[in-house]
Amino acid sequence: TTRFGGRYTFILGVALSAIGWVTTSLAPNYSVVLIGRFLMGLGAGTMSVAGPVIISEWFPKNRLGTAMSFWTVAMPLGILWELPLIALMISLWGWRQAFTLFAIISSMMIIPLVITLRREPPNPLKPPSTLKSLKFTELLSNKSYVLASLSIFFSLGMWGIYSTYIVKWCMVKGYDYITASMLGTLLNIGCVTSQLISGYVSDKFFGGSQKPTFIFGNTLASVLTVVFAYTSQDIMTALIVLLIGIGVAPITVAMFVIPISMAKPEQRGLAMGFTGVFIYSSYILSLLAGYIYDTYGLVMACIATATLGFTGMLIMLLGVRGSKT
Repeated sequence: TTRFGGRYTFILGVALSAIGWVTTSLAPNYSVVLIGRFLMGLGAGTMSVAGPVIISEWFPKNRLGTAMSFWTVAMPLGILWELPLIALMISLWGWRQAFTLFAIISSMMIIPLVITLRREPPNPLKPPSTLKSLKFTELLSNKSYVLASLSIFFSLGMWGIYSTYIVKWCMVKGYDYITASMLGTLLNIGCVTSQLISGYVSDKFFGGSQKPTFIFGNTLASVLTVVFAYTSQDIMTALIVLLIGIGVAPITVAMFVIPISMAKPEQRGLAMGFTGVFIYSSYILSLLAGYIYDTYGLVMACIATATLGFTGMLIMLLGVRGSKT
């Protein structure tokens, strides 16, 4: 992204994803299915890095939070309609036909993307002339940027744990599967709704800085994670789950805005890629939470999850300096 620009890289990501869908739909055996899935993941990762860079070319810093919140919301909304459709198609016609449909959809996206991204953005980034000028060590010498990425790692780990285990934890509290699933949906509703509000509040009242909303949301979600373990009333459980979703929303917006804001314009792709390593690595923490739950129970799992959130919050509060966050 840094070398060739966000627009070309994003189109490449869509193309890789489409090739992955096609490969999987035509796979003669499981090994080829894995290759297709790898290509889909490679494409998704490429888009997740290039997308925020493109948005930063179109919007100034004081509007970046709102713009990035729409980017963040688009992903879960896509999953919201995609998963039930795939499940229905698999039950009616089989998995191969479902993958074929999304291979067609992904391929059809390339043409309008090329047409749209041909337009010159208001603030186009100038890619460096050589790879040597990327200066990766200069980026890593920015202590606040590295600490911000580490803060995102711990905080996003808390969100990953909830998105993985919320249904199971609600069932442990005595709810049947349908009710627990509805509570899990409530978590996502709170998150998606608050993502748009979080980006707007950051732009409107904090000059585009994500740090205040990040700290507030992180603290709210961490405190309520502990409360969740001890709550037995239905209404209180639903309210707490909703508020946790609202609390984690600023984290999901900040993970895209902060790397872009803290890096030099010519290093934004590199910064987003480095932070992306922390973002995707945070899912490892879900394994830790699962082990703690299986070994010590729900209360200790919630305390461990809250500890991750508090750790991320403290790193952002005490370690990250400057107004570019």
